Amino acid sequence: MASIDTDPDITVGYSRLSPNAVWCFFDEIDDVPNLTAAEEQGEAWEALLDGDRIGTAVVGTVGTSFLSRIIITPNARRMSVATAIFDRLQDVYWCLRCRVHKDNQAGIRLVESTGFHRKRKGRYGELWWYDTQLNNVDDK
Repeated sequence: MASIDTDPDITVGYSRLSPNAVWCFFDEIDDVPNLTAAEEQGEAWEALLDGDRIGTAVVGTVGTSFLSRIIITPNARRMSVATAIFDRLQDVYWCLRCRVHKDNQAGIRLVESTGFHRKRKGRYGELWWYDTQLNNVDDK
């Protein structure tokens, strides 16, 4: 089994890519659904390792900031890239929301380990909503 570097020198910043190039990055990853029109209006962030793009996130900024998409390249998964992205975004946005499918245990562990608090279930109970501010928690 190959060893996994869990503390690489990852830098996260606002994306230098054009909007079209950001969406192309998502298209290159096989297990990522297409972006919605609303997501295409969001702010793009990227994670770099030695100048190579290894992750991207999209944050919608209408109303409360909402992390709508995060993707890590397959060869960079399990290297704390998502944690680095979450940490950087929480430094920038005073409140950040996201949602995770109720069966996505890895996603739930990730958001809960990076300072997000469970707020409520989605309309049909399939999603959990999270945000970075601790108030109005509803586990119903």
